[in-house]
Amino acid sequence: MEKISLATYGVLKCRALERKIDPQIDSSPHYQVLVSDGQKKHRVAINVKSQESPSDLLYLVNDAFQLPTG
Repeated sequence: MEKISLATYGVLKCRALERKIDPQIDSSPHYQVLVSDGQKKHRVAINVKSQESPSDLLYLVNDAFQLPTG
């Protein structure tokens, strides 16, 4: 399996629209979230049974988020 560098990951500010989870019989189930950044929709696939490190998921829900001005 190819290792993915954390440097290839980024941040996406968006709103969740829909979600679903793969069947439990799947050997590598993912929690799938359809999100929108206001212009485009994206599908975010979160591996819920990762066998590789790091397997941590970091997220933040901030309904009052505003971009800094200045």
